[in-house]
Amino acid sequence: MVSVSEKWPPLGEFEIRGEWWVPESPETRVSGVLRYKAGQRVKLELDKLIVDHMVETEPGIRCYSFQVVPVPIVLGEGRNGTAITMVNAYSLGFGNEITGSCLLIGRHFRAKESIRFSAANLNFTHLEVWSQHSPTGVIPLQTEDQLGAPFRIELPYRRKKLLDFQLPCRDCRIEIYSGLETSWHVYKSMSLKHGVLVYIEPSQPQNLAWYQQLFHDCVTLFSFFVGSRVYRTSTICSAVPDSDGDAPADQVEMVDQSRTFTVSEIDHHDKMPLPLGAVDNLAPAVFDTWFSLAEDLGPVYRLLMETLPPNELALDTTFLRLAQAAEVFYRRVIKRTYVEPERFEGYLEALVQALPADMPEDLRSRIERLPEARERLLPEECCQAPATRS
Repeated sequence: MVSVSEKWPPLGEFEIRGEWWVPESPETRVSGVLRYKAGQRVKLELDKLIVDHMVETEPGIRCYSFQVVPVPIVLGEGRNGTAITMVNAYSLGFGNEITGSCLLIGRHFRAKESIRFSAANLNFTHLEVWSQHSPTGVIPLQTEDQLGAPFRIELPYRRKKLLDFQLPCRDCRIEIYSGLETSWHVYKSMSLKHGVLVYIEPSQPQNLAWYQQLFHDCVTLFSFFVGSRVYRTSTICSAVPDSDGDAPADQVEMVDQSRTFTVSEIDHHDKMPLPLGAVDNLAPAVFDTWFSLAEDLGPVYRLLMETLPPNELALDTTFLRLAQAAEVFYRRVIKRTYVEPERFEGYLEALVQALPADMPEDLRSRIERLPEARERLLPEECCQAPATRS
């Protein structure tokens, strides 16, 4: 199992002090501090800028500009020698600061085109409960009469492959394992904990954008399985060697969490809509169908993700999101189909009658006034549109 990094926790915050430069000017290295916090952009604070903000306003006249300057790649080296690559960054010219969206720790990539991975190992929150598997039995403890004696413990351990299947729509293989993760501080402490590893291997190396899209789709799918938003807690990618042979194949840790989390999201209850036991026999078909429709149904997933517990949405807002998700799904799957104007009142009446009796009156009244809102907000020609249109 891949251990979660303690130095660079994707769901926490950390800073790296070192020297930084851009691939175009490797001789110009500037000291600075990189600060990462989950849910926020990566901030690199430098002693001086390494990006040129001078623009030519007139022939022979150059002025300082505060316009956004894209910085595809920023390279860095921590004080302990750690290689860092910041990807998809930009500079505004204020305070010698560069902002980025993704960190690759463990290797330098001189261009975005050279960022290619042959496989990835992922850890997610909640999947230990979702897997319905325990890798250990009862852990023996030291009894009182054994105190002071040489200590030794034998821990029965069962690593299990939960799923193994091909994903034709993405031309890759997915394997899911349940086992133990370990971490320790020499002569201080050691911890063992249950972890579920998701292994992704495409038929040929893929670029960073391919992996990030697949990671995003995995998060969404597992969130619906679990019934709560899922987060990546570790992302280890296998980098391919450079074409010129300068850099060998090695492991790169990706840190790019765009959302923060709450304790209630991590300490999730055991009641999950679709635990592994409910989908394991259908997993290949479920995963392939999900990923093949991910692009078309992306807006539906985004609306539904907002309603997953825990959330701070009011009841009427949650209902609105669900109604919007149902409408978008219908329009994406069954295209060019509209309710005929003469049948609209009948559908609306059936909808109102199906509403729960304890629904807030203001929300019920909004639904009952849908025809009025439609005529008030839309042009007359839209209200009189035919039943089917492009």
